Amino acid sequence: MALFQKQRTKKFQALFLQQLSDLLHNGLALDHALAFLTRIHTQQAIFFASLKKELTNGASFDRCLDTLHFPAIICSQLHFAQTHLQFTETLKNCAEGLNFQLQQTQFIRRFIQYPAVLFVLLSGVILVLQAFVVPQIEMLFIHTNAPPPAIFNLLKYAHFWLLGSVCITLLLIFFFKQWLQQKNAYQRALFWCRFPLTRRLMPYYYTHLFAREFALLIKSGLSLQKILKLSSTSHYGLFNHIARHINNGLLQGLPFATLLKNHPLFLPLLAIVIQHGEASGFLSQELMACHRYCEQLLKQRLQKIVGLIQPLLLLLVGGCIIIIYLSIMLPLFKTIEYI
Repeated sequence: MALFQKQRTKKFQALFLQQLSDLLHNGLALDHALAFLTRIHTQQAIFFASLKKELTNGASFDRCLDTLHFPAIICSQLHFAQTHLQFTETLKNCAEGLNFQLQQTQFIRRFIQYPAVLFVLLSGVILVLQAFVVPQIEMLFIHTNAPPPAIFNLLKYAHFWLLGSVCITLLLIFFFKQWLQQKNAYQRALFWCRFPLTRRLMPYYYTHLFAREFALLIKSGLSLQKILKLSSTSHYGLFNHIARHINNGLLQGLPFATLLKNHPLFLPLLAIVIQHGEASGFLSQELMACHRYCEQLLKQRLQKIVGLIQPLLLLLVGGCIIIIYLSIMLPLFKTIEYI
């Protein structure tokens, strides 16, 4: 239930950002746009009442959304939008980012759904076999005085294996989530960039995000030094930690491009783009091109990874079916030898 509630919340957040962006793009003021959205989303009255209260108390829009449990990366982008003055475009990009996450989640769910149903059916078959077939095979072994083969015990005690596997998996997920929640945003980003299953994927995500925000800030007339100062004073963890890490390196006399090239969150491509952009005078345009390029590669890699999930799960289920078949047929053949 919590998972479905989280998905519904993300869908509303993406819809809210998209509709607000459209209304602002059409010339409505922020208060008028929020009043309109309040009327058409009557089921979200508590959300809009809380948002209005926070804005009335003088909080910035990004702080309001942070209080209302929007993702920190969304709030961070809206925080920078106050400086580069691309608020409407940022809202649209944030909505597209949330929709992209939802699409990938649904894509993964569709691929996992069929093997998951097979696994549930397989568990049911195992329970039926244990209730009706296993006792009959044991009677055959008793009458023939034949020792049961080891593979027969896999079927006999399969319910313990299934229950134990589910419990261990749930416990590992629970403790992993607890451990991850104790880390700050930067430490979590480092973990996902170093984790074997995601280390070839996450640098594309952080590179495209960093390139886009820097491109918009540079386009507004800010220098790299001012951007780093702004990021280091941000109250959102990820950009704050990145900026402080880079500032510490600059104080040690290291070149900016070298720091980015060796940074574990970014692709070396980002340093190359910044070096070339500073030399050509088209830094913001080249960073935006880098953002689009990394975003495209990220989508391609995600689809490729998700496309491998279903065959692996099907192989796992198929292997279980083969083991069940052997655990039934081999004991029968063995009893025939003793007859």
